[in-house]
Amino acid sequence: MLELCFSQSARGGLRCAQHCGGGGRKIIGVIVGRDDGRPATRKEIRQAQKQAQQKREALDREAEYKIPPVVKADTVEELALKLDMDPAVLIRTVTNYNRWCRQGQDEEFGKAAEHLIPRDVGPFYAVYAQRFSEAAMGGLMVNAECQVLRNDGTVIPGLYGVGDATSAMHRREKLAVISELTWAVASAYRSAVHAVNEMEVRT
Repeated sequence: MLELCFSQSARGGLRCAQHCGGGGRKIIGVIVGRDDGRPATRKEIRQAQKQAQQKREALDREAEYKIPPVVKADTVEELALKLDMDPAVLIRTVTNYNRWCRQGQDEEFGKAAEHLIPRDVGPFYAVYAQRFSEAAMGGLMVNAECQVLRNDGTVIPGLYGVGDATSAMHRREKLAVISELTWAVASAYRSAVHAVNEMEVRT
């Protein structure tokens, strides 16, 4: 059995999951729900079914490429062999994950309970993915509190810079962070905390 899960940015947090069996092509059922408990409309359910089927068809097409970004197998062991992996290791990984799903608590990665869905029956897919570092090479110089600095290194009071606008740190001949997304969150947090503390001191 294959389950295709996806979410939509809709008010109420629409969450969809479609279960397929019979070689993955027969639709067994579709689950559509909202975070706030409101039922999905028939139109939303039909749309969920259509999107899930499109996702499945796209995976099948990619699995047939000469050098496929998606590898498909009927069993976990077969998938491991196709990937030139130790089957015992991948089987253990999937077995552990299914155990966390059944007990409702992921003891390894802390995945939220509502997203713990066991994967017991094929087909199974492996999707090639690659990590990369995205960065804007330039911008304002800031200190550890994300206060913007002048060319002489002194602080400009009350002025903060965050995210891509403050990527001048990359001028030091190496990437300063793994991802600009993490830097965006961290820099915004640091600057906000410092700004609030500054206001409290002045009052």
